[in-house]
This record gives sequence, structure tokens and C-alpha cells, in this order.
Amino acid sequence: MLIHQYDFVFVQVCKKWEAAAMKLKDNADDVRVVIVRIGVVLDKDGGALAKMLPIFQMFAGGALGSGKQWFSWVHRDDLCRLILRALTTEEMEVSVKA
Repeated sequence: MLIHQYDFVFVQVCKKWEAAAMKLKDNADDVRVVIVRIGVVLDKDGGALAKMLPIFQMFAGGALGSGKQWFSWVHRDDLCRLILRALTTEEMEVSVKA
């Protein structure tokens, strides 16, 4: 599998960003850090799906790959609930994939 140079840069930026966030926790006892890793957000009224639907409704969209690959996504409502829970649950102090 070929990894594009931009993918590598993105990974490095994310690692540095998360490391910087964790330094906050290391430097203060009263700081809680929850890192939310957000994938593609889908909702028929917003997010990526709202942008893609019109194209497919006009029969202009095509198959993306073989159809057997996975596609990581989260519904907008679920993401909002996750963020609210992260903000309001004192015991939550983890990295969360959304």
C-alpha cells in the first residue's frame, strides 16, 4: 500500500497536537484532557453526506472502490452526544474515536 506524503504529514500533525494536549495534563493536576478523534461526520441534513447526496441523486456519483473496504464515519447526533458527555463527565479522561 502506497502512503501519500500528505497522509504522513497529517499523522505527524495529529501526534504533535495530541502530545501538546497531554502536556497540559502533565503540567497541572486540575486539568482533564479528553482527545476526540473525529472521522467523517454524516447526516442527511449536514456533514459530508449532505454534500454527497445531491451528486448521487442525479446519478452522477459512482462506486468508491470495490465496495468491500471499510469507511469510518459517525452520525452528527452521536458526535454531539459524545462531545457533551466528554465535557460533562469528570471521570472521562481518554482518547475517544468518533
